[in-house]
Amino acid sequence: MDPMEENDDSTLTVDHHVRFRIVDEPGLIAAGRAAYLTVRPHGTPAEARAEVSSPSDAVAELIHAHGWHTLEDGTEHLSPLSYEISIEQGGPADDDDRQG
Repeated sequence: MDPMEENDDSTLTVDHHVRFRIVDEPGLIAAGRAAYLTVRPHGTPAEARAEVSSPSDAVAELIHAHGWHTLEDGTEHLSPLSYEISIEQGGPADDDDRQG
């Protein structure tokens, strides 16, 4: 049996909640637009402007392009205020979880 299959029936949930202060909103949005174009090399600046128009859009694109560590490592546009990590080990995985 594959070692990965042995643990297939248990789950681990890690919730990582971080609250940030937006230090530089225009810079954050510009960084998000640059990240958008990194993931979509054939995209245009006009498409990036249309798709990334808010801080939440920008953060989503930064995470998509560079992973969570881009926020954890710090950015000149965001300053962490607080964080909370919750870890819960549960029973069998749902079929929806297995699609992931």
